[in-house]
Amino acid sequence: DDTDCADEKKFTQVMGVTLMRLADAPVLPFDYTDFADTMRLYVNQLKELRKKTANAPAFDFAPLDAAVARLEQAANDYAKAYQEAVNSGSVFQKSPAELAALNEAIYSVDRKMDTPEGLSNGRYRGWYKNEIYAPGVYTGYGVKTLPAIRENMEQGNWAAAAQGEQVVAGVFKAMAEQIDAARAKL
Repeated sequence: DDTDCADEKKFTQVMGVTLMRLADAPVLPFDYTDFADTMRLYVNQLKELRKKTANAPAFDFAPLDAAVARLEQAANDYAKAYQEAVNSGSVFQKSPAELAALNEAIYSVDRKMDTPEGLSNGRYRGWYKNEIYAPGVYTGYGVKTLPAIRENMEQGNWAAAAQGEQVVAGVFKAMAEQIDAARAKL
């Protein structure tokens, strides 16, 4: 209950500072390591879900594990390269065109979370393109993480979950490649 709007004021202040920081930064200050760690957490949650599901068939998490490991490596490599570029000052000596290309590579990483076909694996949600987070089919606006896998596992549709795993693994790989592309521009 925020009857005096104190939370709204705090949110506005945080957003204002964030927007000023982003607007004034020559290079977008994005760090992908927390995101990669969170994706590892989500994969581990899926493994636990499979273990807790009665009569669940065997499920090969190897493609997803490999894709998350690739994402973690790309995120760590980028963080190290970014810090080195900041410490040496080399990133601040780039031309405006080079900075624009670098920033475009950085903000394009998030766009790799989307797929053209969306969550269309038999679920009438092809309009929803994000493969990492989506409102649940049966939870209203309650978020589901890695929904192409999680929701199918919860519904016992293991074949569709395996198909979803391939899609999500592809998303992780595409994000890792984009992070590598950004790192190359540092």
